[in-house]
Order: sequence, then C-alpha cells, then structure tokens
Amino acid sequence: YFLGGELGLELHGLETGAPLVWLPTGIAVAALYRFGNLALPGIAIGAIAVVAQQLPSSFSAQTVAGLALQIAAGPLQALTAVFLLKYFAGKEELLRSFKSLFVFVCGCSFLSTTISATMGASAIVMQGIIPSSILFSVWFNWWIADALGVLVAAPMLLMLEGRWKRLIISPKKAMELLTICIAVSVLATMLFSDVINLSLFQASAFTYFAFPFLIFASTRGGHLFTAVVTMLVTFVSVIGTANGFGPFAFQA
Repeated sequence: YFLGGELGLELHGLETGAPLVWLPTGIAVAALYRFGNLALPGIAIGAIAVVAQQLPSSFSAQTVAGLALQIAAGPLQALTAVFLLKYFAGKEELLRSFKSLFVFVCGCSFLSTTISATMGASAIVMQGIIPSSILFSVWFNWWIADALGVLVAAPMLLMLEGRWKRLIISPKKAMELLTICIAVSVLATMLFSDVINLSLFQASAFTYFAFPFLIFASTRGGHLFTAVVTMLVTFVSVIGTANGFGPFAFQA
C-alpha cells in the first residue's frame, strides 16, 4: 500500500497535482476481499505512512481534521467496495460472471471511490493546500485516479490467489505470452516517450493499436494474463504522461 502510494505521489497530474492513478485503492480492495478485517491494520498503517510523507510545517485544528480525513479515506473506501461486492455478487464466481464484473466495475471502481475522492479532496482544502475554487477539478481527478487504481491493481491481485499451479504453462505458450508483453511494452514506450516524434492525431490513433494485443492476451492467457498486460500498459502510459509525453499529455 505504501509503495503504491509513493509511486502515485511521484506520478502526479500536470495541472491539478492529483495522482494520475492511485494503486493503493486496488491493493486495499483486494486485500480486504481476501483476508477480511485482518487486512485493515496494514491498510491503516500504509495510509498513515503515505500521509506522513506530506505533513505540513505547522498544525491547526483544520489541518489535523484534514489529515484524519485523508487517513480514513482509503480504508473506508475499501470497506465499502468489498461490502458491495460481497453483498450484490457474493454467490457469483469473482470476475468471471457478468453480475460480479458489473458490481466490480460500477460498485467497487466507480461508486465506492467517490467516498475516498470526496474525503481526500475535502481534506486538502481544509489544510489550505488548494483553494476551494478548484475543489471539483481536484475531486474529479482524484476520483479517476482511485477508480483506475481499483480497475488496474485489484483484478491482477484477486486473480493470483489459488491459481499458482495454472501459471505453469508450455514453452510454446510462454513464448506467445512473452511476445505479447514485449510488443505491448515497445508500443507503449513509442507512444509515451520521445523515442519518435508523433503529433497529437498520430499519438491518439496509435493508442488504439494496444487493443489487438489486449484481446489476444485475453483469448490466449486468460483473466490473469490480461490483468498483467493491462497493468503493464497502464504503468508505461502513466509514467509517460507524468513526464509530458503521449496523447493525454498533449490534451492536458
């Protein structure tokens, strides 16, 4: 949780300063779903450690309240996400039925993250870090970062449990999957770096070239490998965008 938070703080947006993707949300959801309340102390300690990296030089009542909101936002969001997933899709095979996928995307990713975004954005306004005039802009970016964190990190972690034996594959299939990873890495690096000079239109068009690789990964490698490839593409694109490269940086 702490390492994911450190990465998110490094890869912040170009204008609002909000993280482009916040992996701790996905890590917390996966941990709580698998280990239950036993994971809460670890999530809370991780949240405290992340917030401790940004402590102000002076404290007031509003500052303390803001820090408390920031620390509570992650665990509360994760508890809400897991409750929605277990209540509405508890009897379904996780991420393998339409109902569980729908609840995961709409409930865990989009709905529960409004809690952490609201608490987090309100907290930094209370601390005087940002003016209230841009509250909605920061809230929206925070919400997107949290939602992406759930969509990107949680599926891969949830798919890993109980599937270690399935990771043993034939050399032929291993070469297929390795080729996909290399191809996706090369494509993403070309799009989100200064290796080649692309205009906004060219970069936006080439972004769609990743979809055939993702489709092939889903048909040949299954759920887990698709999650890994998605994580890889997201990681490269976020780093590139944070450094001012790629179509999303152009649009910013």
